[in-house]
Amino acid sequence: MKAELLRALNYDHWANRRWVEVLPNLPFPHEAKDILHHIAHGQNVWIGHCFNLDEMVTEPPDVALFLQATNSRWRDMLEICDLEAYINVEREGKVIYYVLADVVRFLCQHGTYHRGELRGMCRAHGFTDFLETDFTAYIREVES
Repeated sequence: MKAELLRALNYDHWANRRWVEVLPNLPFPHEAKDILHHIAHGQNVWIGHCFNLDEMVTEPPDVALFLQATNSRWRDMLEICDLEAYINVEREGKVIYYVLADVVRFLCQHGTYHRGELRGMCRAHGFTDFLETDFTAYIREVES
């Protein structure tokens, strides 16, 4: 399971980097940067939840550095943690329990969701000059 989750994090980071590369060419670069920042911020917040860290990754203004930092931190943590451990998070006065492996899956799906949002924004603006970031493109480019 650890190898599968590390692979998912590697894919997620690869896909995020692809979007960072096209940011300057997008008709909505500030909005796109905000969405990518949101992905990194979510990863950062969950690092704090999962590992009871008072000190999370410092949020640099450069979104590429922020994405790299949070992804690296997650990969480092997966090497030493129990993926079946329960994480308790208080939300709206209620404690919710999550399995750590499910949190990692969620984070990768969260990134995919928001990259899909970026793609929809591109279509709405008539912008089609961007690279594919689906998982099969990752396999072809990185794993083949």
